[in-house]
Amino acid sequence: MNKGKDPEERESLEQVRRTLKKHRDSIMGLKNVVGVGIGKKEISREKKAQLCIRVFVRKKVPRSKLDPSDCIPGELEGIPVCVEETGEIRAL
Repeated sequence: MNKGKDPEERESLEQVRRTLKKHRDSIMGLKNVVGVGIGKKEISREKKAQLCIRVFVRKKVPRSKLDPSDCIPGELEGIPVCVEETGEIRAL
């Protein structure tokens, strides 16, 4: 399945998958969220990328303008969460 990846990287990916599966429904239930997935977060100082949970939203809104119940956490179970504005997603 993940040929070419070292065992540590495969385990890390599996951990992110398990965490996303566990939290998918609650994240998708938040206002403004249109999708979730797994991606990489660039770590500029270290010139490398870290696995993260990606949350896709219609429009990025400052945390101060959101109801606390609609805020997307910065991390889930130690895994970083990255928010990306995509607009509305529609099937073709």
